[in-house]
Amino acid sequence: MCDSARRAHPTASIDYVNAGVAGYVLSHVAKNLEFRVRPLQPDVIVLYEATNDLTKDTRELAQEQGVYVEHSDREDWLAQIS
Repeated sequence: MCDSARRAHPTASIDYVNAGVAGYVLSHVAKNLEFRVRPLQPDVIVLYEATNDLTKDTRELAQEQGVYVEHSDREDWLAQIS
């Protein structure tokens, strides 16, 4: 994305930081913005958050209804440490 912006605006000074973290829900995103992104004083922030909160909320509902018990990856060694 940054390369196409640089080509479209060759005289502009464009820099970016990818502060995305897989698995973050909105409460984590808010802390990340406050403590990691805000100190960088960005002119623009592009935020995309869609599936993590939806997945978390849906899983909790399914657990409450007894439809979902546990994710099978939790038994996997790599899943436990990653």
